[in-house]
Amino acid sequence: MLIRTCSGLRRRAAAFVIVASLAGLSPGMACAGTDVLFTDSTEAAVTIAGRAVGPQPLANATVQIRVGTSVFTTTADAGGNFSLFVKTLFDGGDPVDIVARGSGAQSAVVWRTTPGPIDDAQRRAGADGILSRDEDPFVDATPRSTAVASALQLAGNGTLPRGSAAFERSARALQWTYIDALAAMLQLYGEGLAPLPANVADTAAAVDGIVRVQAAYLDWRDRNFFSPPCTVQPEPPVCRAARLVRTDPAIAPAEPVPQDENLNTHRAASDC
Repeated sequence: MLIRTCSGLRRRAAAFVIVASLAGLSPGMACAGTDVLFTDSTEAAVTIAGRAVGPQPLANATVQIRVGTSVFTTTADAGGNFSLFVKTLFDGGDPVDIVARGSGAQSAVVWRTTPGPIDDAQRRAGADGILSRDEDPFVDATPRSTAVASALQLAGNGTLPRGSAAFERSARALQWTYIDALAAMLQLYGEGLAPLPANVADTAAAVDGIVRVQAAYLDWRDRNFFSPPCTVQPEPPVCRAARLVRTDPAIAPAEPVPQDENLNTHRAASDC
């Protein structure tokens, strides 16, 4: 429920009194201190302060944050850092969907992330209203967060889960070995050490939808990327990428990934 005071409404006061009189109300009830406007919800708002990085900062990236039907845009600095105020006038269940698009030589590098529904993000932001990586590492857009966003979108049948309960159910159901493999693949794409699939313009698009994810997994299987010889030197690029997306603090948010799992434990496209 949104409440406005009577000040600023004087131009329609006369008409309001007439309508009130016709409705059988006394003129004194036409504006008794407040003009109450009923909506189905209240406003949720928060400042998102994150970073677009992996393997290098996305300098001057265009950062777009979508909340429901609202879209907010800013430009990251040379270190990939960005800060943007976002809000929604709906019930707060809309997920915050962040996409960072590189520029120039990094134009094919696009990372995505989501810190969940905006009302949850607002609560985690605390008194200052700023949600930073200290409060939620998923304000940072990285190869790993892109893999997570892709998996969440697949769980939501093409859209990010809406509302806290659905989002948490989907997040708990994620297979982290699947995320590891997907993130390593994105890392290689971002470094230019593996070619993007045909008809795919950027890294985020490579995992946009089940058809593209399955195609990427088949490509990895054909390249024998699921069982790389990681003990040989020089180390294969896929081994280095798999390690980075699990251990590099700039890329891998603090999340419960079992340390005894490795890239070889994933069972290829059959799990997808």
